[in-house]
Amino acid sequence: MATPKWFDLSSLDAKVERVSLGRGVFNLRLEVTPDRLEGMTDADLLDAGWVEEDYLPNGRRLLVNHRTMTDTRSIADALSQFFSRDEIVASRAPQDMMRQNERMDGLEERRIIEEVSLADQVTMVEPESRDRIMKAVMAAAADQRKKLNSEKGNLLDGRGMEVFHALVDHAEKAVSGPSTDLVKGHAAMLGARFMQLYATKGVDHSGMMETALAQKYLAAKDANDVAGQSEAIAALHDSVQSGRGLNSLSQINVILGEDFAKSEPRERVALAAIRYNGVPIAPFGGQNVRLDERTTLESILRDLPFKTIRDNSMPTRELANYAKALSQATNYVAERLGLEPDALLPEQEKLPLRFNMGAVLYGGNASGVMRHMDRSGVAGTIGEDGQMRRGALTIAVSLKTPGSFVHELAHAIDFGNALSKQTREQILEQSGLLNRIQSEIGAQYRADDEYGQYLRSPHEIFARVFEASMVNHALSKGDRELQGLGGQYAVKPTDHFAARGDLEATEEFLRLVTQELNARRSMAYEKSKGVEREPAPEATQPANSTISPSI
Repeated sequence: MATPKWFDLSSLDAKVERVSLGRGVFNLRLEVTPDRLEGMTDADLLDAGWVEEDYLPNGRRLLVNHRTMTDTRSIADALSQFFSRDEIVASRAPQDMMRQNERMDGLEERRIIEEVSLADQVTMVEPESRDRIMKAVMAAAADQRKKLNSEKGNLLDGRGMEVFHALVDHAEKAVSGPSTDLVKGHAAMLGARFMQLYATKGVDHSGMMETALAQKYLAAKDANDVAGQSEAIAALHDSVQSGRGLNSLSQINVILGEDFAKSEPRERVALAAIRYNGVPIAPFGGQNVRLDERTTLESILRDLPFKTIRDNSMPTRELANYAKALSQATNYVAERLGLEPDALLPEQEKLPLRFNMGAVLYGGNASGVMRHMDRSGVAGTIGEDGQMRRGALTIAVSLKTPGSFVHELAHAIDFGNALSKQTREQILEQSGLLNRIQSEIGAQYRADDEYGQYLRSPHEIFARVFEASMVNHALSKGDRELQGLGGQYAVKPTDHFAARGDLEATEEFLRLVTQELNARRSMAYEKSKGVEREPAPEATQPANSTISPSI
């Protein structure tokens, strides 16, 4: 079967989308630069079926063609008013290769024209044609409103974790007596059942009532309606009592394969639901980016201080949400380190950040990975320009199993700043965490266990503690959903062997990391100015290739 194609006009600084009027029938909507309309009159546009819909603040023009389009030839004929035949032919590209901030059906957030505005636009058209145009366009606008409202409801504006925590809180309080582990476990199960409804994004019949109640709760919360919040959550609690979801805490522990005894049951089920039980990130990720002419995917990706690479199979809006979350996480990490977001490591702008739809490693289940290549053996040295030398780095993250970015960023900061094994271990030892965490791992894994050896490695402990330092700080500030840190897109709600919950230890760890990074920047600056200084007594990284996956 041939791959569907569309017209990718991004190289011409334009974009075209189609507004469906029915199966196989649609109108066109075109955004172009002013020079494409040079010399054209309103009459010329109307003769070709085009009506100017808007004049955008950036000077670009927005036009709609109300003639019915049924095939490629009719679309090409309509576009020929603005582009040459060669330009149109060259723009034909596979649908999954689109780079013009849209999917096959057009922009995810299409502006909906109002009837009064439309009437003003078509005053010069014959009455019979005008009525037909207005009827067709307003019907399409109504369908679009319905689609947007449905999507907003299904995704809960990305605020599902707020509902999840409120539901679990209610379930814990509903049981008389102290909140024992058993009570917390039962409450967490109800939260898991709520999340599991979104394995089909809340559109199946079994999840419609829960979705409506979740929306009601969020609306009441926004209105500071305490009574309304309590009523909605109580109803949601009753509704999910017999719902589907994970069956037991023991099942969750089996799924995770690790000892999460120090974490709350709700944290375990949240992690298991998204990473292992098919629950999509969109309703629970804390993001609800609305793409339009001003907020484009390209502008969001530009906010990320990395060289971003996109998986072509990832939907545009999903990528926008993901990128927005990782931008928040990067800013949070930078602020905690006292650095600029684009100065976490040398040559950061060249560091590839790859967004994957699925697994980040072929044949594996890692949710994130940081690759480090140093075949030249220069990592850890400072050049004559004062810049720290390092090997090539790459970060990759997954949409289906998100939550690993801050962990992988920690690896990139570690290897990108060429921290030596000695420095890494000193930081962990001085914060009182190296021996403690290695002992905890030793209690769970034999000395010859391959995965246990991976967990015991100082660079892996460094990354887990680094993430824990960010999470512990966010929680200490009351950010239970970790929204400021990028939410479920960027961090995991719980982790093993990482000092989660030990704020004092992780704050000391981060202080030592910050101190080391500042010292390295000072040394690099002095060398760039020709100031000689006795180098620190530490070994450089050996020439090798390191893969640090997040499981």
